[in-house]
Amino acid sequence: MLSAGGFPVKLSPNFTLPPLVPQDLRLFDLLRMAHTVTAVAFFALTLGHFSAALIHAFIRRDGVFSAMGFGKDDGV
Repeated sequence: MLSAGGFPVKLSPNFTLPPLVPQDLRLFDLLRMAHTVTAVAFFALTLGHFSAALIHAFIRRDGVFSAMGFGKDDGV
């Protein structure tokens, strides 16, 4: 994404990665939008998973949350 925007990618003060794609503002905009959509989708997935865990722990109280935790001996 950075190389499409014309920004250098520096790994250290003495080492800069070569551009992976040619500088193109339309490609930069597309990659930036794809990055944003992916980040929001990942955040929604994480938030949904956390919410489901809390529902199992405090509302349903069906033992699913405690089965995922540490320190429980299930006899295996």
